Amino acid sequence: VDQAEPCQSLVKEDVDSRTVVLKIRNESGSGFVLDGGWFNAGSWEGECPAVENGKVTEVVMQATDVAWGVSGLCWFVVDRPAHDVFLNVVFSNRPVGSGGFLCGLGPMRYNLQDDWYTCPALTAANGNKSKRHLDWQGTSVS
Repeated sequence: VDQAEPCQSLVKEDVDSRTVVLKIRNESGSGFVLDGGWFNAGSWEGECPAVENGKVTEVVMQATDVAWGVSGLCWFVVDRPAHDVFLNVVFSNRPVGSGGFLCGLGPMRYNLQDDWYTCPALTAANGNKSKRHLDWQGTSVS
């Protein structure tokens, strides 16, 4: 036992690699604030920041267990009195298989958890750079 080597799948760096990083470039003319979220696995890395207008905001979700990775959903609401536009995000970065991502800008989607169950995989076949990376561009906020 003294000479045993740690299992590579349980090394801390491997847990850290199971993250979802949203880099949101907001050119909408309005800011957004987190309105809610749900994790099937994982958690926020620190506090979820506001998505300021005219800036790039990085939102990081991290794995808390190497076996499950990180997976869930969140939504941001426009920071103006009407609260009528939402940025809805569904994400998954599990240890096995492709990552998953679905994002929408518009009215609140009340079935986001249903979207989580059917979230499309990130594959090169559907236009992504790899099964772990996606560039997504939303429409303007009216």
